[in-house]
Amino acid sequence: MDGDQAMNALGGGPAPGLPGPGESAFRSRFLGLAQAPDRVLLTPVSFLMQRLAGPRSASGSLWPLGRADEVPVIHGPQGRPIVDCVFTMPPGSEIVFAGLAGGLSPLARIGTWVQVDCAWVGGAWHQSTLVPAPGLPSVRAATVGSLTESWLRTESLREIADVVDLETGHVLEVAAARGVKAASLLLVSDAPPAQPFWETDLATLAPAAGTLPGILRPWLRGEGGS
Repeated sequence: MDGDQAMNALGGGPAPGLPGPGESAFRSRFLGLAQAPDRVLLTPVSFLMQRLAGPRSASGSLWPLGRADEVPVIHGPQGRPIVDCVFTMPPGSEIVFAGLAGGLSPLARIGTWVQVDCAWVGGAWHQSTLVPAPGLPSVRAATVGSLTESWLRTESLREIADVVDLETGHVLEVAAARGVKAASLLLVSDAPPAQPFWETDLATLAPAAGTLPGILRPWLRGEGGS
């Protein structure tokens, strides 16, 4: 699905979403942001949030907010609801999603970061439009509705994708509709069926998680991410 098709699917117009007052209220109440930022780092994973933004947080917002090199880092919900943040981003802005994924191919080894080139969700592929970390392996992602679904569909998903997650396809789809540049960086946390997600020890992922601020530093400082 290209940008025009995505816009039509989500209701048409150059930037589908809430009306202006609704966007402003959502940014303030949910994200703790007074103004629409030009860049945001978004994650549903608390220990990634801590490594990216440290203990800093904003009071009064429903979703925890921190800063990494002055770029807002938002800890959003798991799954599709996280796109509410994407809907508040203005056209021309940039968003990097950082999450976890199950590895489906040799390109995605447990404990490594990968960068999504395109993601499959809802019967269509959605392209990344931002490259914040050129040195990372590029993969195809399949986005599903739940962890149980990822387990039940492992073998069929393996035929089309290198990793499986719950958010990337939705983020890329909405970003295209909004005219927002978007990328997804995923830390491979498991490898079904041999090493399923319920056997993941997050402590073993800590060293890799700790490298994310360095990986993203050029983009965070506005020095990369074309």
